[in-house]
Amino acid sequence: MRYKDAFFTALFLLLVPTVLLAGPLNIHIQNAAQDRAFSEMNHHIAGVMLILIGIFAILGESGFNIFKKTWPVLFLLGGVYLLMMSDPDVWPMGNEGWISIFRDNPEAAQHKIYALLLIALGILELQRARGRLPRYLALWGFPAFAVFGAVLLFFHKHMTGDINIGMGQEMQNMPGMDDMLLGHDMAATMEKIKSEHLCYSVVGSVVAFFKFASDGDYIRRKFIKFIWPALICFLGVLLVIYTE
Repeated sequence: MRYKDAFFTALFLLLVPTVLLAGPLNIHIQNAAQDRAFSEMNHHIAGVMLILIGIFAILGESGFNIFKKTWPVLFLLGGVYLLMMSDPDVWPMGNEGWISIFRDNPEAAQHKIYALLLIALGILELQRARGRLPRYLALWGFPAFAVFGAVLLFFHKHMTGDINIGMGQEMQNMPGMDDMLLGHDMAATMEKIKSEHLCYSVVGSVVAFFKFASDGDYIRRKFIKFIWPALICFLGVLLVIYTE
């Protein structure tokens, strides 16, 4: 085990400087349709990851011990993906720095926070699977992070592609465009996105409750330990069918 830890530590020390010194990929989003498609793609990828996490967690709870270490790794991979690929205008995909987004780009900043939450959950549950998690973290860690993420969704500032990409220029290039109708369409889109994220928040809160009940053995029913991973699968399905 020590050799394995040394290997991963060396790999981490090698990869981190390489990533930090890399230049931006400069992936350009040309129009509103591309921006919307990129956002939907990321939601769908996150959904597939959550479905796999839920399935592997169910298998782990069913006695297949190998899956108890598999699904936390998927949290780590999902977090790293979101950290790197959530926003096309933020490094490493674009030129905007991570520090500046917390001042100028609240949507991108929240995406990075979610990425860190996923990584934290992965580390937490991987340590649990290895039997190295203190009792208070074993009981409160996952629910606390999950509730924090659910509450943060209430304040998620999601801008549609129609607003992000050259909105003013597009309107200027459309003689006779009915501004009132355009504003109504954007308002409807934003309301739809808001309701979808509210649903994610509610499901995430219920996941936190049943994970807490399962880890603390507060509800002594065998099926309780399967409810929270089933809900994670459900949340994944909601993300897979996400549209803007």
